[in-house]
Amino acid sequence: ITDATVKAAGFGVRVIAKRDNPAEATSGGIDSISISIDYIEQDKPVYVWNGTSDVVFNLTHVQILNGATQDSNAEGFMTLIGDRNIDKLRLVGVGDQIRDASGGGGSLIATVASRDAPIWMPGQSELDNNRARYVTIKTNFYGQDQFESIYGVCGAGPAFAFDGVRFIRVRTQLPDRDDMPRHVARHGEYLFLGYFAGAVIHSAPSNPLETMAVNGAGAIEIGDRLTNLLALSGDALAIVGQESSFALRGLTPDTFFKSVISAKRGGIEYTAADMGRVVMADGFGLYVADTPESFGGIERNYLSRNVEPWLRERLQATLNSEQAFIRPVTSLAVRGKNQYRLFFWDGYVLTMTMNEPPEFTFQRMFSPSDTEDDSDTPWTVRGVASGLDSAGRERLFVSFFGGIKEGRVFEIDVGSWFDGESIPAWIKTNPIQPQVLPTTSSVGRASSSSREFRMDRLFVSGVGWRFADMAMERGINYLDPSPGKSMPFKIGDKSRDAVIRPLPFRGSVDFPTEGYDVTLKITHTGVDDGPHSLQYIDAYIDDRGDSRGNTRN
Repeated sequence: ITDATVKAAGFGVRVIAKRDNPAEATSGGIDSISISIDYIEQDKPVYVWNGTSDVVFNLTHVQILNGATQDSNAEGFMTLIGDRNIDKLRLVGVGDQIRDASGGGGSLIATVASRDAPIWMPGQSELDNNRARYVTIKTNFYGQDQFESIYGVCGAGPAFAFDGVRFIRVRTQLPDRDDMPRHVARHGEYLFLGYFAGAVIHSAPSNPLETMAVNGAGAIEIGDRLTNLLALSGDALAIVGQESSFALRGLTPDTFFKSVISAKRGGIEYTAADMGRVVMADGFGLYVADTPESFGGIERNYLSRNVEPWLRERLQATLNSEQAFIRPVTSLAVRGKNQYRLFFWDGYVLTMTMNEPPEFTFQRMFSPSDTEDDSDTPWTVRGVASGLDSAGRERLFVSFFGGIKEGRVFEIDVGSWFDGESIPAWIKTNPIQPQVLPTTSSVGRASSSSREFRMDRLFVSGVGWRFADMAMERGINYLDPSPGKSMPFKIGDKSRDAVIRPLPFRGSVDFPTEGYDVTLKITHTGVDDGPHSLQYIDAYIDDRGDSRGNTRN
């Protein structure tokens, strides 16, 4: 029985009254009838009886994949929890009876058809063989708080659900070799699972663990390799393929309608992240994908034009096996900073802060090589996750691929240290040229790139806790900054009282420079300062090009 059964118009209660003694006349009435419905009966004791002894378990879930209980031919899986070392004194064997009372008593629930096996999650090798990763959502399909769960897929095994205690496989009627969904989403009261070949399977209404068609589950095909499932505004679900995009409208199978958004444009797998607005990538750049119309080829408003030369090569490397080492691997929404982060195989991270217009920065996670002749070792991200803790703070977590910090999960964005070591942090600007104001006469007018200027003082502003130690390097005329010519300076005031939240601060450095352009590199050098963010750089620039005083060349 499900909630849909109870809400149906034909649901009712039939009462048949019988006299204990037919020879005696009786009279009476019924004042009221109450019905109590448990959404899920959890942790019911069951006993696996082999004719001699019991093995005691708690029954967490039953998933039927063939047949029906009313016909006594149901086949499927039971999820059980048992104490391995105390209650389980023997192996469970084929033919054992599963009963609701010990010693072979009570009712027969089922007969064991295969050996019991622990629930194992696919590991790194299985994920790599399927070029997949774990994807999860957190939601509640039921009317009780304790049933909020994580629903996940990994592309190397069945879907799963986890409520903090109970771990349940969500199998479909597909063969085991094909039942390996890669994407998961909630649409209305249905759980949707997306498969590489282009199939999308949805659960029964309000029952994400039920995948039999006779009980309300169903499937949709798109005819393209599926790369993303995205909940859009309104009653639409985006089904994105490698080369095409579709919208599924409606909230019930009776009203589902699949329409083509773009027959020529799809998206790159694992690049979608929901930061209040869904952002994802295709082979041309990053775009907002929060409405069905935004997926259209013409309507796509690319946000990444400012980093297009660097980014496009990496996005298109997804289809080029010779450049696979620079392809994107996953993405993360950082809502507290209004950021979208795209992680790449070679350890680079593109961070887009959704200001107006969007602002971009690059980071890289790697271990530096011991010699100049060796390559640095990139830290390729294996998995990322984010969420809010009980205090309402956003928490970000990451793990890495290929033996880097193997077996560990780290929290990031919580300070200037990582795993006991300080994080080398620096920013480098694009070549800076002064803006030349127009004159009333064409005589003497010159473009900024062909005119020398002089910079005397640099101002750096930001927010942080008390102070931060910095150093500035600079390169002139398109040369990279020279590490041998560095000028230290401080932002903020070390004598300032400690605070519980970051405050604005500013610092300056005198570093006379003259040239056609200058590239600045600002490096964090402190060991006892607090977390901080640099927000603004300003400089005193004389664009007349006449040298006065000493400069550092």
